[in-house]
Amino acid sequence: MPQEEPLARRAPAGTFVRRIEQAVRILSQLGQVERGSAVISSLHNCRYLTNFSGSNALAVLTWGGGINVSLITDGRYLDQAEVELAELLGTSPIQTQLLDQAGRNAHGVAAELAAAGGQIFCEYSAITHRNYESFVDALGRGDRPADCSGAVERLRRVKDTHEIELLSTAASIADRALAAVVPMIQDGVQELEIAAELNSQMMSLGSGGPAFETIIGSGPNGALPHAHPGSRRVRGGEAVVIDFGAEFAGYRSDCTRTIFVGGEPAGRELRRVYDAVLASQRAGIDALTAGAEVGAIDAACRSALPKDLAPRFTHATGHSIGLEVHEDPILRAGGADVLRQGMVVTVEPGVYLSGQFGVRIEDTMLVDASGSRPLTGLPK
Repeated sequence: MPQEEPLARRAPAGTFVRRIEQAVRILSQLGQVERGSAVISSLHNCRYLTNFSGSNALAVLTWGGGINVSLITDGRYLDQAEVELAELLGTSPIQTQLLDQAGRNAHGVAAELAAAGGQIFCEYSAITHRNYESFVDALGRGDRPADCSGAVERLRRVKDTHEIELLSTAASIADRALAAVVPMIQDGVQELEIAAELNSQMMSLGSGGPAFETIIGSGPNGALPHAHPGSRRVRGGEAVVIDFGAEFAGYRSDCTRTIFVGGEPAGRELRRVYDAVLASQRAGIDALTAGAEVGAIDAACRSALPKDLAPRFTHATGHSIGLEVHEDPILRAGGADVLRQGMVVTVEPGVYLSGQFGVRIEDTMLVDASGSRPLTGLPK
């Protein structure tokens, strides 16, 4: 018999019904139709709407005289799906079924369901050309489906209470893992050794694994914003940029700390740059509030840097985070997206001096009624 989900990961009753109903409202407005079907190919969107966490699925929503949901997967996941979709398969007002594709083309099965009538949508951003052609061929009609890319993602921008709890748990796991690893970051240890221990610590503390490939950049490697950990051995006094996160129940944390090997920076310039990046991050966090445009957060970080260092800040200030590490909105220069209460975003300014060192400091922040509060809690 399949096991129940751990209580710590279980969403409150009604969560997935509410999300599906909201998605249908958005899709109906998008197509200006009262009757339609949407094929959800994004696994992240399938998980958000149904709670299914497997690696092979399509969700088909149909509406008009009621809402129906069909989750199409294969035999490996049917027992798992029965547990994860318990809310929808139980006494839900939404008619829900699990379908085993049983060797058939899943997009062909989806087309059979979607062809029931009304406007047909699919996520162009989450479907391959081959699968799209299979879907259209199976429809057997002259018109092409409308694009609903981004419709479910609009719902995912603002996190509900349960999502915030999962994000907070992921951040706490990551915090504790790095705190356990910092003592080993001594002269002579390899970047790969740091990464391996950090990943191991996160998993031993309850994470399903790293939220993304752990970044370790020591000395001159720190000037590469997405440095891959390698065999380089760290040296006393230099900076080690550690960008990492934990996954918990599908949700992800993201944090960066710049550690000085041995506790003290090697030279005044390294300390100057570190202090400048820290002041930049504080300026961005101070500007982080509901109603602010994302471009204003980016501008606050950049304007706080000395003129000689500002050009060395070569990426966006941050991004939203949730089921994916990088979600919209992105906190970029000139961005007009407006922050809303319940959004969870990173603030991560950095300065990179090619061939010398890099410094980046990042926290995951919840936009709330008071402005914002950090979900990550490591000292800086």
